[in-house]
Amino acid sequence: MQKKSCGALLMPLSYDNIEEGIMEEKKSEINDFLYKFKYFAENISCFVFVTRDKNMQILLDLNMTVAQALQDVIFQLTYLNYVEGPLADEKYADQGLYVFGFLYNEMELYIKLSDSFKHNYAKCLSFHKAEYKLKYPFKEDKEDVI
Repeated sequence: MQKKSCGALLMPLSYDNIEEGIMEEKKSEINDFLYKFKYFAENISCFVFVTRDKNMQILLDLNMTVAQALQDVIFQLTYLNYVEGPLADEKYADQGLYVFGFLYNEMELYIKLSDSFKHNYAKCLSFHKAEYKLKYPFKEDKEDVI
């Protein structure tokens, strides 16, 4: 019996190739999340901004409305702003949480968004000044803020 050739690999398999593939999958997942979030949030009646003290205080400090926060910050997020997620939501087991960072008026903002899409809305749980230095896995300089 003659052995069949499986063909040559297009790219030599290495740890870097595997890591690169995982990062591409993650980037795709984040882009998909942001697309869905922005889709629901475009209709303001499908957008929930949680009115925690910290969230409301930063809006006052920045002289910004929720609509401005949505337009000027949240709609500008890309995979490069990604920090971590999806994280488990302790209140709602069927929802995941994504954390992003954004530089606005020289201030690093911490933004936590929920994938509440099964319930037909987009929810921003956290929108405030970052309390610690955020790390951005898709940036060359992992601590460089966008």
